[in-house]
Amino acid sequence: MEYIVFVIFAALIIISCAGLVFTRNLVHGALFFLCIMICTAVIFVYNQAEWTAASQLVVYAGGVVILIIFGAMLTANYTQIPKLSFTKSTVFASIVCVGVFSLLLFIFSKLSATLSGNVTQISQADIPYIGTSLMTRYVLPFEISGFLLLISLIGAMFVLSNNTRHI
Repeated sequence: MEYIVFVIFAALIIISCAGLVFTRNLVHGALFFLCIMICTAVIFVYNQAEWTAASQLVVYAGGVVILIIFGAMLTANYTQIPKLSFTKSTVFASIVCVGVFSLLLFIFSKLSATLSGNVTQISQADIPYIGTSLMTRYVLPFEISGFLLLISLIGAMFVLSNNTRHI
């Protein structure tokens, strides 16, 4: 029964992701995103991760979606989003994406087959060790990943600000 529920909600996530990618209306995109977050929270609940599901609903479904909807409503020209056009670069990018996805799927299927016997469960006693290791022994990689996330956020804001000037 759990497998059937997982497959149903995973299919809903995939359909909502496709709707989010291909919609032209910003409000509809926010609603598709809300559906994705709710279905993800349901999958977390079925995996006995209630705290993660609750934080998923509060942070993403509650905060981010409302922020997107208010931002769209307060934007003067949110309905004048340029039409999608398929060019040679769009077709090439789609082919590259499918190829990368197929390669990752192949790698992960081979990796999961070799690691299936070596995976151990993380116990409650390991969690403080992981947190202490991140803040002492692995602080440089932790800070570098945070810096890279900041750079990607600034880049996304720059691209978004350049695209909205043309609307």
